[in-house]
Amino acid sequence: MELSPNFAEMHAHYAFCLVLFGRNEEALAEMRRAVDLDPLSPRFGFSSARLFFFVRQYDAALDQCRKTLELDPGSGFAHELLGDAYEKKRMQKEAIAEWSKALHLSGADEDASLLERTYAKSGFDGAVRALAQKRL
Repeated sequence: MELSPNFAEMHAHYAFCLVLFGRNEEALAEMRRAVDLDPLSPRFGFSSARLFFFVRQYDAALDQCRKTLELDPGSGFAHELLGDAYEKKRMQKEAIAEWSKALHLSGADEDASLLERTYAKSGFDGAVRALAQKRL
């Protein structure tokens, strides 16, 4: 880091190393540095959202996912993580919608339809269970 303090990718990777050791505040600071160095990179935006999710800052994860999707609307990973954060906040309808978008973007239209149909018919738990059974 001393040799190349403006290398955003290094700060992002270091942030995930720090979070593994429970050094969450330092991890968040490193990720902020990565995003500040390359603010238009959807990759670092997504990494930042994922880090917020890992440290259970779900509102921040939601905000960062939305910012990432502004830069890259076709990011299935961002839609999936957005769904995960909604699920943690017990916003099940929104979670299903985002997971469905992620599935459509990955080409799994059949799975997305199954998720949507089962949610409408059997609710959240039934939809998640049906998709898990199909994929296993």
